[in-house]
Amino acid sequence: MGYRKKSHSVYDLKYHLVWITKYRKAVLRGKIAIRLCELVRQSCAALEVYILSGHVADDHVHLLVSVPPQVLVSDLMQCIKGRSSRELLQEFGELSRQFWGRHLWARRYFAAGSGNVTDEVIKQYIESQGETPPSFKRIRGRRLVRLANKHLCPGPGRKQAHLAGLDCRVVPLVPRRGRNQLQRG
Repeated sequence: MGYRKKSHSVYDLKYHLVWITKYRKAVLRGKIAIRLCELVRQSCAALEVYILSGHVADDHVHLLVSVPPQVLVSDLMQCIKGRSSRELLQEFGELSRQFWGRHLWARRYFAAGSGNVTDEVIKQYIESQGETPPSFKRIRGRRLVRLANKHLCPGPGRKQAHLAGLDCRVVPLVPRRGRNQLQRG
């Protein structure tokens, strides 16, 4: 995928995003994982964000996305996490019993621009998630995780739904105007 163009800009902004469920509960399986993929696609389409690669594990989600310059990463994460949390908790009663206070996702997330690492390396990392889930280590303070790229450890019994397996690699998007779209002034 090359440069994206708008009327007054040409850009290539890609981010690797990772977020986890609250309490690291392994609930993203089966129908919940499939519905999450649909919600993430819809949220990204509303903001004109292309999903280049993605993966849903039992307790976390990886995305490699191409983002327009007017969309802040924090706004993108707020849109994805907010909508998916609300919809999943309404549709799946078993989630509401496990996550009280209407919070499915942890408050933190990981975001890295793909400038220091090539897109292919990030895609290979995300696609390898189906083979060996990563180890996430909690860090003191406010930082969420340290991604252990070199020290992947297999998680016994973890089932994953791979976003790319659901035809989510490059999604052609049509911008949608409506109430749910973030407005910039």
